[in-house]
Amino acid sequence: MKENDNERLHADNNTDIANMFNEYFASIFTSDSDSNSERQDHSQVITIDNIALSEEEVMAVIMNLDSNKAQGPDNIPARLLKETAMQITPSLCALFNKSLRVGVLPSVWKLANVVPVHKHGEKTYVENYRPISLLSLISKVLERCIFNNIKYHVYEHINPCQNGFMPGKSCITQLIEVLEQIGRELDRGRQIDVLYLDMSKAFDRRERSRLVQFLSDQSIPANNRSRSNVETTPGNIRSATGVHPRSVVVLAVRESSPNAVTNSNIATFVDDTKIFKTINSISDAAVLQCDLSKFEKGSTNVNLELNASKCKVLRVTHKNPFPPHPDMSKEGALWFPDLTLPDYTGMLPVFLGVANLANIELHALKRKDPALKQRTFTMFFRLLSLCMIVVALKMPAAMSLYWSVSASFGLLQNISLKFPRVRRILGIPKTPSESAMPFKDMASVIAGRAAKFLEVQKDHMRKK
Repeated sequence: MKENDNERLHADNNTDIANMFNEYFASIFTSDSDSNSERQDHSQVITIDNIALSEEEVMAVIMNLDSNKAQGPDNIPARLLKETAMQITPSLCALFNKSLRVGVLPSVWKLANVVPVHKHGEKTYVENYRPISLLSLISKVLERCIFNNIKYHVYEHINPCQNGFMPGKSCITQLIEVLEQIGRELDRGRQIDVLYLDMSKAFDRRERSRLVQFLSDQSIPANNRSRSNVETTPGNIRSATGVHPRSVVVLAVRESSPNAVTNSNIATFVDDTKIFKTINSISDAAVLQCDLSKFEKGSTNVNLELNASKCKVLRVTHKNPFPPHPDMSKEGALWFPDLTLPDYTGMLPVFLGVANLANIELHALKRKDPALKQRTFTMFFRLLSLCMIVVALKMPAAMSLYWSVSASFGLLQNISLKFPRVRRILGIPKTPSESAMPFKDMASVIAGRAAKFLEVQKDHMRKK
């Protein structure tokens, strides 16, 4: 294998290859800075010595292990732990509680087998490999038990923009939130600039002194070791920096840089970050650049560097922006200066009532002698149409306008469908009650009802 183009180091046997990986992975780990970071007040943080695990907790975590999960340096597989969970849980629970009380973790549980996994590019370059740590599964059971006890307190201190490893959040929720905001601005005809940021080896170069400072309050010393394995050949590394991505990510995120971005929107998924802002002028672009500079400075302060080759800028806009939606309170329509206010003339509510009544009467005129049930329904809808006039008088003019237009189209549709020719063109089959001269028949029905009404009135006058 070749370490780089300049030195062209080669390795042919497993031992030399393992040593080369060791040297490369060790070069990734950077030394802790000499600057003493300011101690924070952890007086309200849940401490390790007040966590007492129960056998039920330990058993639940063991039974939730993935049977196919890779084993760590102790060569204890997950299947063995699950099949013997009933027998080993009491002993493990006692051991875990003892470890938490005295603040000491067995050194063997801190070992990790580091497996080189190819990322991209030529397989003959060690820099194209990512170190994957395989920890002891027993230590991961303890880690999960502790996490279950402190997670809700830790979640309260994580920036809300973080979507990675958070309950109820995922890369999908982050994508939906960002697209919703971008879509809203596009609908308004605006431009959005999006910065896609990526950290260079975010977990390998994580400055552990800041995390150890938090953990030191729990009386847990730092003593992590890892081994690089190529086939069966191990090589030891003592890491100065680096964290397990899922083990302490919630603590690592706590120190990240989103809080430095104050004038732009930000969305993060672990170390992948989007910073975006609506750009209406050059000053907005300057504000976005300022937030980017502050984010970069905050990242540098915690020993994280932006990977410039993976950072991208995306400008989202329409080539021909759509005009913004009209403002109903300012632009108005017809004789209404403000469509959010009721119709002060009352014309639209009355027109709405008349259109609804006309629709009802068109249906009622289909039968010369309707039954009692039909007459009852007709009367009910007539009263409902009159009530709609009162309601429309109190509603915004925009609602009255919409309802009036809808009722007008319904009335025109009903009148059009009365014509036999229109029904034939539309392919509507003929019904037994269909009339060849519908309007003449309706006129005769109206005349008959009018004559009946007049006759009733005459009888009433005679009785008086």
